[in-house]
Amino acid sequence: MNSLEERIAFLEMRKKLEMQQIDAEIDAFKESLKPSNLIRSTFRSVRQSPEIKNDLLHGAIGLATGFLANKVLLSKLHGPWKTIASLLIQAGFVNVAVKYPNDIKEKVISTLGRFLRSLKVNNDTQEGVRLTD
Repeated sequence: MNSLEERIAFLEMRKKLEMQQIDAEIDAFKESLKPSNLIRSTFRSVRQSPEIKNDLLHGAIGLATGFLANKVLLSKLHGPWKTIASLLIQAGFVNVAVKYPNDIKEKVISTLGRFLRSLKVNNDTQEGVRLTD
């Protein structure tokens, strides 16, 4: 009989420990579902994933180019047509920026390089004119 009582006591102790572990896991799960922890874990996963970083970067580039295109192309339009056109243009630019990010980077870098070289050439010629005057 002593062996049976020991076995019952052992099983009750084991049950108590398992219940404590389950309670601890439930508390940890509840804690992870809090909005602040969800946001924190989302940012952590974004920081650790290069694919997500690239997608966010490409999306941001698309939004920025769409915004600039809206300002340049639609600055004179007003009313509902401007809203519709701006949404379409911005969506188009975002779509292109996400699909072809490397091509856009190459074009922007080459265009920027040509622009900066032309500024340097103009600056050098203006200084040459000043030196000869």
